[in-house]
Amino acid sequence: YETENLSLTVDIDLGNHTLKSITGDQDSAELFTIVSWGSPVAVFPVTRDITFDQFSQEFQLSSDFDGPLSYVLGYYYLDASFDQDSGPVQNFVSGQELEATAIFGEVSYEINEEWTATLGLRYTEEEKDFFVRNFANVPDKLAFKASGATPAGGFLNAVNEIYEDDYIQHRFIIKRDFDTGMAYASVSNGFRSGGIFARCTDPVTCTPFGTEEVINYEAGLRLEPSDALVFNVTAFMADYKDKQEQVTTNGVVCGNAASATCTFSLNAAEVTISGLELESRYYPSESLSLNATIGILDADYDSYDDGGVDISDRAKLRMAPEFTFNLGFDYDVSLPGGDLTLSGSYNGRDTYWGQANWKTFNFAQGPNIEVDSYESLDLSASFRTETSNGNQIKVIIFGNDILEEGGRIARPFDAGAFAFAAPAKRQHFGMKLGYEF
Repeated sequence: YETENLSLTVDIDLGNHTLKSITGDQDSAELFTIVSWGSPVAVFPVTRDITFDQFSQEFQLSSDFDGPLSYVLGYYYLDASFDQDSGPVQNFVSGQELEATAIFGEVSYEINEEWTATLGLRYTEEEKDFFVRNFANVPDKLAFKASGATPAGGFLNAVNEIYEDDYIQHRFIIKRDFDTGMAYASVSNGFRSGGIFARCTDPVTCTPFGTEEVINYEAGLRLEPSDALVFNVTAFMADYKDKQEQVTTNGVVCGNAASATCTFSLNAAEVTISGLELESRYYPSESLSLNATIGILDADYDSYDDGGVDISDRAKLRMAPEFTFNLGFDYDVSLPGGDLTLSGSYNGRDTYWGQANWKTFNFAQGPNIEVDSYESLDLSASFRTETSNGNQIKVIIFGNDILEEGGRIARPFDAGAFAFAAPAKRQHFGMKLGYEF
């Protein structure tokens, strides 16, 4: 994987306003090579070349008044594209051009010394132009792309789709300040863009899916009862409508009898996610800080329509552990040549589910796609020093999950005809060198 990222931020002082320009550019290339195993021969080798390019430009105009009113106005533009070539068993090329624009604004008003209200609005519109070309056997897909010619064997189920949508987002926050902190409540909405599933193999699986919508409710306390203690509490609930789900099923269902499976996306579900987060930090001395975080999550499908059947009573939200925690410390030491920070954390999470076709998945027979709970001890030492010309050198030595060797299963997936899982390494050590100028 190779990527090149460039960013440019410019601030212009206009008196009682500030104009900010944020420009970003990314060029990435990825070579993805895997092979399935589990039998005497390789089952499904895949080599996939992927390129991704993105350019974005944002302008923000922020007020700087002495009075109770402040605001931000802005404009955002995004242009992105990707291309992928895949083979040798299932040969296809696909790509997409995306263009999105947004205008936004947010106003804050200090009602009095204690109360502040904030209202924000954002309007986004986007267009995605997607194509996929499937073919049985083309020796050189890159040459095909360059020429734009049709292969001798012809295309199988060529697809061209255009997806267009717009969306209005809002955010409202009411905040109350007091001597030892503040309390707030907010309501906001958001969306996950619709489109076309990039790995589709025929017109059925390439049917566009729509926008996923969510309304977020949040309330919290931010407390500093003393200079040595910080304590935060956050309660939240997210209500999802038209949630996007990826369904992997038998190829015959998608009109592709030659394929063992096919995958498509659809707006199938409604989901409610609620939770509580507790966070605290304590400073016993100027050089030592202790922190603790606990997260409690309740996440369930309210409905899940799979081919006219509601499977919400058996479907499991993936990657949603009910309990997470983190206990840590930071200790700063002043040395003659610079500053040293020793850090450590003991963290973990409860069991959680991977992905499956819940309509047909057999919980008794498996495969097992429930990830076991785990804990991890991470330690690091960071040394920072300045050169004579004011530049900074940083050296970090770290060890992650130092008590457990080997690996663990992180993302299991049952596709029906086969199953696989992505591993995550456990005990590993490393060093980072940085130079800032």
